[in-house]
Amino acid sequence: EVTWEEKLDPKSGEKIFSGCAYVTFSTPEGAQRAVERGGMRHMKRDVRVEWSRDKTRVKEAVEEGATSCFVGNLAYDTTEAALREFAGGDAAGITNVYLQKDKQTKKFKGCGFVDFEDTSKLRAFVSLNGSQFQGRRIRLRPKGNRTTRKRRSRR
Repeated sequence: EVTWEEKLDPKSGEKIFSGCAYVTFSTPEGAQRAVERGGMRHMKRDVRVEWSRDKTRVKEAVEEGATSCFVGNLAYDTTEAALREFAGGDAAGITNVYLQKDKQTKKFKGCGFVDFEDTSKLRAFVSLNGSQFQGRRIRLRPKGNRTTRKRRSRR
């Protein structure tokens, strides 16, 4: 199986190949041979073959009682409404969305937090870790029992 990353072309708005792909081999031996072979040329481009270290594909453990999640690598034009819809809309059980902004410039920083009604709703959301959202691969990290209300009161 071969999957590849896409990004949005800023000029056309179309999805284009980002130059990175993931290959799932049918046997561990086949994967090992490809890594040992190292680099090669394909279509006038150098190709590196390495073991995947993509942390976004790792599913995070969600502790019982956790209700909040850090959301990273968001597009800078993300809205609360778009993030709620991506998480599953009204059925997702979202109680609060907080998009972090720079204190001085008030510009969105590309990350935030989402709070859920209960742990099961949070687990469903965390299973989307590494998914494409608005042309970017998002990072989701559960944050225990903290909520954005507690974070806001510290500011």
